[in-house]
Amino acid sequence: LRGATARGGLRITTQPHKGRITIDGKVRGDAPIRVMDLEPGSHTMFVESPFGIQEHVVIVEAGKTLPVTVPTASWIRVNAPFELTVLENGRAIGTSNAPMMVAPGGHRLELENRAFALRLRQYVDAPLGQVVTVSPDVPLGVLNLFSDEKAEAWVDGKLVGETPLSGVPTPLGSHDIVFRHAKYG
Repeated sequence: LRGATARGGLRITTQPHKGRITIDGKVRGDAPIRVMDLEPGSHTMFVESPFGIQEHVVIVEAGKTLPVTVPTASWIRVNAPFELTVLENGRAIGTSNAPMMVAPGGHRLELENRAFALRLRQYVDAPLGQVVTVSPDVPLGVLNLFSDEKAEAWVDGKLVGETPLSGVPTPLGSHDIVFRHAKYG
């Protein structure tokens, strides 16, 4: 049977970090790499990167070179109405302004904003090669709204009542506040 003994190959790349490639227990080198001497069938491939070691099963076809791209990291994006510093194990790893590259797997994060005296804890599972968006439950603060004369008070385009107002529950962060007086505007 012609082709039954033909070997196959893999063209392996890793992203975003270079990874050291081991196939069936034999170190092959750092990606990107071409491995052309594999028997057809299933092979165990290990990819070692700065974020750890991953195991993958790859299928090689006789006479073919198959492309394999292996992600070596995950990303976490924090969605919040104001900037939060993101810490893991007491070390800052980023802010809510941009996605953070992390090792795949579970992460216990602390989300901090010192100006608001706010510190939240959040557990995140970051699957390999994916971006996970976290929207933490931001606590409410309160607004006290006063004016020299009675006026309508609007917060972020929503009427909240007539002054004086005390203890208006409001999410932490910046807000647009407008006072409207019947006579003075």
